[in-house]
Amino acid sequence: MAREDLNPVEEARACVMLSQEFGLTYWQIGERVGRHKTVIANLMRLLKLSDEILELLERGELSASHGIALLMADDPQVRPQLARAAVQEGWSVLELGRRVRAGNTDVLAPGCSEEQRPNRRQARDLAALDVARAWGELLGAEVHVRVLPRGQMRMEVVFGSAAEGIALAERLAAAIARGSKGR
Repeated sequence: MAREDLNPVEEARACVMLSQEFGLTYWQIGERVGRHKTVIANLMRLLKLSDEILELLERGELSASHGIALLMADDPQVRPQLARAAVQEGWSVLELGRRVRAGNTDVLAPGCSEEQRPNRRQARDLAALDVARAWGELLGAEVHVRVLPRGQMRMEVVFGSAAEGIALAERLAAAIARGSKGR
């Protein structure tokens, strides 16, 4: 995990190894590798994807965030099709999330039961993923968003030092200033 050039699948496998061989929790792994426990949990979830999708992640054709969005698809058989389309058409994580949500509702034929409908938690998780992606792109930093009990969201920006945190704040302030001058 110390190498900087690991792809998400290699990181996920390393986390699983730490968990299985040493009995470490997400939090303990996160502490050792300098990542938040939710990042560790999401990395490990990636290994539930098909081999075809894992190959796209390994080659860098899809990001870890794309993989997490694919896990939200109710039908695992649809995931490879969505992954291929995301690569071919250059979908952002936000666009892939929209397609996944649309696919989840399209699956609902008139006779589907309520249990087959996408749940609110899934929708909120996708929204949190969209928010994290948008802020991450804006700040150029790792951002995590989690859903709180009443549907509120908490955002966490990850930075390596106080100086890096201050630089992020200055970039955000500059972006806001640029935006307000245009009005």
